[in-house]
Amino acid sequence: MTRKFVLVALTAALGFVLTGGVTLAQRGNRQPPSVDEQVKRLADRLKLSADQQSKIKPILEDQRQQMESIRSDSSLSREDRMSKMRSIREAATSKIKEILNDDQKKQYEAMQQEMRGRQGRGQNRDQ
Repeated sequence: MTRKFVLVALTAALGFVLTGGVTLAQRGNRQPPSVDEQVKRLADRLKLSADQQSKIKPILEDQRQQMESIRSDSSLSREDRMSKMRSIREAATSKIKEILNDDQKKQYEAMQQEMRGRQGRGQNRDQ
């Protein structure tokens, strides 16, 4: 149960990081941000160059496509789906970090850590 929660929390954290901390409720329950919106958020937060943005965009597009494919695969169990999604997120994160300079990597990791912290506080409120 705890492992499942951690996986869900990490999924939410990455989405939160990529959207710059904007939740669906804050977005008026609209669809999740587009890849272009995600790139813009990262560009703003990490001060990405145009070259970095052009390299990150296909990574996020590929991640989104793979995630949609997994979501639509009804043959997978919830655990398998979450495991595959985690692997996809980890791969995308790794590829993104390869594009970032050292300062940007630190900021990106801090953003992820901040989101994990927020997720933890949200968990305590629900109990």
